[in-house]
Amino acid sequence: MRIVFRTLAWLFALAATIRGALTLYAVWLAATLESVAWNISVGNLVADHLSVINWAPDLARNILPDHFVDYIFDLPALVGLPLGALAAAALSWFFFRVSR
Repeated sequence: MRIVFRTLAWLFALAATIRGALTLYAVWLAATLESVAWNISVGNLVADHLSVINWAPDLARNILPDHFVDYIFDLPALVGLPLGALAAAALSWFFFRVSR
């Protein structure tokens, strides 16, 4: 069971790092480009500026209910991404503590 918890902890740590990097990227875009508003949604950020992960909303719709996916991807990126990073960091910390 320890291996499962350690694996989950590292996956959540990686997710928190990626979401943190995406948050910084969204801040940089909003600060430097006049065409990007400070309240850009997560969905618009992915569709317009992160074409590498443009498959994420489709994958989320296959796994989660449509209304929940719409809610998540309609959140402002500068709110949703940091909250997701904090949640992933908290889960990572929890799984590291449990795996001792």
